[in-house]
Amino acid sequence: MENNKKKKEISEKEKLEKEKKQEEEREMILMQADENNEEALIFSDSDDTLVIKNEIADMFLAEIDDPKKKYDMYYNAISNVLRRHLPKGDKFKKSRDWIYEEKNTFLTGKRKDKYGKRHADGRQSYSPVMAELVDIISGWISSKGTPVELYVTLRDKNIEKGYGKPEQE
Repeated sequence: MENNKKKKEISEKEKLEKEKKQEEEREMILMQADENNEEALIFSDSDDTLVIKNEIADMFLAEIDDPKKKYDMYYNAISNVLRRHLPKGDKFKKSRDWIYEEKNTFLTGKRKDKYGKRHADGRQSYSPVMAELVDIISGWISSKGTPVELYVTLRDKNIEKGYGKPEQE
């Protein structure tokens, strides 16, 4: 009986030691995870210097998209303005469609695939991208530009950003 008691004590002791080791291992892993504070090394193009950038801090400092502002920009400052200033009628439908395609490519960064699907929605674009498009459109209107000028401007911006050439070219 005493022998069983000793075995039980030893097994409990071993169990406690094993649990203690596991707990220490967990703490070590958590401490290592705590050491990684989302810093990244970034090379600065301007002067070839190395910069440590805290990505989490940048996320908090970055502008947070405001749904109402995005709605106003997309529907009031982009879509409605284009509808008002582009030529109307069936005769100009193809040219309007080309401009709308460039607008949507600009906002999403994606061209339509071979099945005619873009797999992105311009209404969900980032606010700065929408603001850039609003600037382009307002510059086009203030200079009394033609639809061709707007198309060429948007197409060239899309090519410059690496989104590729439109299908019709």
